[in-house]
Amino acid sequence: MPHKDMMFEFYRFFLHSTAESGAGQGVGSLSARTRAVAKYLKSHSPITPISEDGHFDLSLNKILEGKTRKICARMFYETLELKSYGMVDVQQEEAYGDITLKLTPSLLSKADTNRSSM
Repeated sequence: MPHKDMMFEFYRFFLHSTAESGAGQGVGSLSARTRAVAKYLKSHSPITPISEDGHFDLSLNKILEGKTRKICARMFYETLELKSYGMVDVQQEEAYGDITLKLTPSLLSKADTNRSSM
């Protein structure tokens, strides 16, 4: 079972992201919730400052384990939004199978430009 602090952080991102300010530099065309998902994914990726290729795999099933259907649906939608902006690449091997997310350099650089406190 995920650690309680991680669960709180997850819900804070998804339930309170609409309270963020309107537009941020470089990501102004993204909704507050989409920016929050981008920040969440970035903060949970195994990124290190010395990484060179900028691609990191995350499992959507692992991220959403134990979450409500509402949260899962929101995350799925926001993942598609991020894909449409070229911030993540997605891959699914079979219908209803796990979705693998690859963070792109675009997400990594744009998520850095909007560091408002929550």
